[in-house]
Order: sequence, then structure tokens, then C-alpha cells
Amino acid sequence: MQIIEAVSEVLTDNNFEVEIYTGIAALPHFNPDMDDEEPPSSVENFRLKIEEAAGVLICTPEYVFSLPGTLKNALDWTVSTTVFSDKPVAIITASTSGEKAHESLDLIMTTLGVKMGEKSKLLIQGVKSKINTEGKITDETTRKEIQELCDSFIETMHMSK
Repeated sequence: MQIIEAVSEVLTDNNFEVEIYTGIAALPHFNPDMDDEEPPSSVENFRLKIEEAAGVLICTPEYVFSLPGTLKNALDWTVSTTVFSDKPVAIITASTSGEKAHESLDLIMTTLGVKMGEKSKLLIQGVKSKINTEGKITDETTRKEIQELCDSFIETMHMSK
């Protein structure tokens, strides 16, 4: 959450309203048979949030060399739609290693047809050593990389207007 808060701070300083979506865990398990004219209301709400957003930031850890199941499930609910088509997106993987989850997330988002700026992808390895007990990012390189990601993300959102 500290990484998202750092990004939120930069984005709000640049006149963007930030909403942290907390409903991913409430989405039902993806079932293509349920993805018809009337998908579950939580799915419709999730898709609407993406559609209405100027951009979407995804920040995730890595679990057992993969994405957390709730994130993968949420993304599965968007495959049959165009909510991510040409949507400005930035991705951050913050974990001990994170390489496999980061590669997977990048591939999924590319497949969904998102727009990502040159520096809109960030892998933060060894994240626990870069945040102090108060939740502040203590690593200067990480702070710089977050700023670069935000700059790229903002530029992509402006170009998409």
C-alpha cells in the first residue's frame, strides 16, 4: 500500500484524482458462462470503474512466481470487453523478486491492448528493504523510479485525451 500511496501523492500533485479500488476480492470467480448480457453487478461495477478512469495503475506483489489469484481473476473478467483497449496503464510489481509476476502482468496488459508509456512499467525488487517501519520509501532510486513512472503515466494519459 505504501507504493500506491507514493504514486497517489505524485498524481494528486499533478491534478489527478486518485481512487483506490478495493473491490477486487469481492469479484466472483471468473466463469465464462456468467459473462453474458448480465454479468454479476460487482463485475459490471469493476468494468465501469476502468472505463471511466483516465488511466489505471496496477500495483501487485508476486506470489509463488505469479500474480495473486484475485488480480488474475479480476483481469480475466475484462478479457471479453474492450474496457482496457487503448486505456493508459502503469504497472508496478513490488516483491522480493517479482520477475515472473511482472512479465506475466506485462503480457496480460499487452494482450488487453492497453497504452503504456516507455517508463510505465516498474519492477521493485527487495521492496521490504526499501520501505521503513512507518511505511515511507527510504530508497532514493526507488523514489526516482516511481517519479519516472508517474511522469510517463501522466504523459500517456494526456496524450489519450
